[in-house]
Amino acid sequence: MVGILESITKTKLFLISFILIGQTLYAQVKTNINPSNYYDYFCNSYDSLKGTELTTNWLRLEDAVPVMLDELQNAGYDWVYDRTIYKLMNGQYLNISAYSRKNNIGFLYIEGHDLFPSKTHRDILFQSDNSKVEYTECVETFTGEADFVKIDSLPSNIYILKEDCYFYQSTDNFDDNNRLITKEDALEILREDIRKYLKNAPMPK
Repeated sequence: MVGILESITKTKLFLISFILIGQTLYAQVKTNINPSNYYDYFCNSYDSLKGTELTTNWLRLEDAVPVMLDELQNAGYDWVYDRTIYKLMNGQYLNISAYSRKNNIGFLYIEGHDLFPSKTHRDILFQSDNSKVEYTECVETFTGEADFVKIDSLPSNIYILKEDCYFYQSTDNFDDNNRLITKEDALEILREDIRKYLKNAPMPK
């Protein structure tokens, strides 16, 4: 009888341990999310999720512009505008996403994304020479058709951000937010990137 009770007790302990380990594995929640590690949380499998509908999305221009304006103003920059038509030295025009006229600095949010997030997408950020960045401006014309104008050289006072870098995911189960990059996480990553640019930008006038 004692042997049977010991066996039952061991079985219970095993089951409890198994459940706790399973919960621990699932509960590997996000900690200290930052621009250097958030790609580690990209999920392309349902194996560790409770939900059944996994969606991947990216921050659009309308999501990003308010953050840019907010960070510029918080950093002390004045005469801040969104979606400004900016004339380059070579005569080309650039529609920049956020701009401080007083300091002549701004951000260009390059729209569009690949099928899947990749950490290599961040290679376009924080380059010392923007002339290496390939960018094509879409210009609407009186004919009703668009012209696609390749910008020869992006100026160094316009800082590059790219939709590709700011993905987020969700499922139909709220608990999965503990391990997925949410839209709020993506917005915070964007803020951190903007602050990094502004840390090395000219001081507000």
